[in-house]
Amino acid sequence: MARRIRQWIGFLIMLAGLGLLAGPFLLGAREQRIQQRVVEDFYQTEDQQKTAVADADPAQETAAPYDLFYETAKEYNASLLKNRQEDMRSQEDVEKFALNALNFGYSENLIGTLEIPRMEIELGLYLGANAENMAKGAAIFGMTSLPLGGDSENTAIAGHRGWRGAPMFREIQKLQIDDPIYVTTPWQTLVYRVCEIRIVTPEDNTWCKIQQGRTLISLMTCHPYGQNYQRYIVFAELSPEDKPSEEEILQENLQSYDPAPREVTVVNSDGSSEAVFVDPASIQPDSREYGSVLSNFAILAEDNMKTAAWIAAALTGLTGIWLTVLTLRDFRKYHGKDRATTGGNDIHESE
Repeated sequence: MARRIRQWIGFLIMLAGLGLLAGPFLLGAREQRIQQRVVEDFYQTEDQQKTAVADADPAQETAAPYDLFYETAKEYNASLLKNRQEDMRSQEDVEKFALNALNFGYSENLIGTLEIPRMEIELGLYLGANAENMAKGAAIFGMTSLPLGGDSENTAIAGHRGWRGAPMFREIQKLQIDDPIYVTTPWQTLVYRVCEIRIVTPEDNTWCKIQQGRTLISLMTCHPYGQNYQRYIVFAELSPEDKPSEEEILQENLQSYDPAPREVTVVNSDGSSEAVFVDPASIQPDSREYGSVLSNFAILAEDNMKTAAWIAAALTGLTGIWLTVLTLRDFRKYHGKDRATTGGNDIHESE
């Protein structure tokens, strides 16, 4: 009996180990699949709406929903420029958005997609930087511009530094000056190029203000990785170029990569600033050094230990199966012995 108990305990331990090892990767794969489906659904919806417009009667004067959305978005951007975003006063102001895509024929409050080749991500771009939207993809701050490609825009986009195993903005430190970022909306695909990188305090919101005469997007995420007492900001400015093919994007991404530390401006709470250098292979600073052996090892483990973890999970699972077989065999063995003993007693008693 004691042996069987030990075997069952070992079996339960193996199952727990299997769950601990494989669970996070399975969860991450699930989250990434959900995010991928959001992007695919956006492109499918866009194609359907464009087809509907093409097939519509030219004599009809009613505009397609996404055209109405575009005109409303232009008015919204113009109002921000006019009032200088004066209504941005609290966290609630950035979590909600003045426009809702649901009111323009969309199934989600989604304006488009954000593609960053250097970080190997493409995310849905939601309206309003609230917890629900940020759990699903990248989110545009309320009281900031929509990405229309017009004069004097600054689209502030927030993303988690990793979420439930999905990378999201985790690798933002890899971005370097002149890296391309692609924003696709129902109306066009815009190309932006990274032009500046900052680290600011959580209270600083000057980075998401419109800069007269410049068309920007500004990516924001928590920093340092795992500590989150600062914010990492990447500015990118509109480029007149068209989005190239996927093959050209991959080629440029490979050939242009610079492993040297990125020069980043740290803006302190008192308004003073200093230049630091962030190692693109590191996401966690060690004390005052932005980039350390410890953080590099952490990234190495996160990026390259998945295979080892899967092997360990497989071995754990096989061990669990072996214990199950062993337990069942012993159970049958002892159960059969008990039956034989019981049967013998019955015969003896009948005699």
